[in-house]
Amino acid sequence: MPSKKQKMLYRGWSERHNKYIFGGIACDSSGNIYIVPHSLIPILVQRDSVGQSTGIHDKHNKLIFEGDIVKCLNGELAVVKLGMYRDAEKAQWLYGYLENLHGRSEYGWYLQNIKSPSHCTQLMSKTWNYCEIIMNSNFNRNYLTL
Repeated sequence: MPSKKQKMLYRGWSERHNKYIFGGIACDSSGNIYIVPHSLIPILVQRDSVGQSTGIHDKHNKLIFEGDIVKCLNGELAVVKLGMYRDAEKAQWLYGYLENLHGRSEYGWYLQNIKSPSHCTQLMSKTWNYCEIIMNSNFNRNYLTL
């Protein structure tokens, strides 16, 4: 279980330990990714499984990580992402195009709808009280194409 004292928390799947490892992140000159837990002994993890903690918990008080698939209150599924996005809730139709009210993209944690990838919503702590983690998208790529 991850410690609440860490500021930057990452998670990665270790095939050797057959579980997620929580801690800091490091890489070597060959591009291998390691999670460094409190023991300070780096553990090799699968590159595609690595995700940063959002610092927010779902409705079951589980810590949400980048790459998690969450089920929202309306029943729709979304992937948790970090990066540039246009918030669909702050957008409007102008001259036949969907545009951000501020005319620009935003950066931060967001939910990307699986069935409608262009529909993104800013991730806020109050949003998560109504969401629950279903799975990690990094291990379920086929699920994303349904």
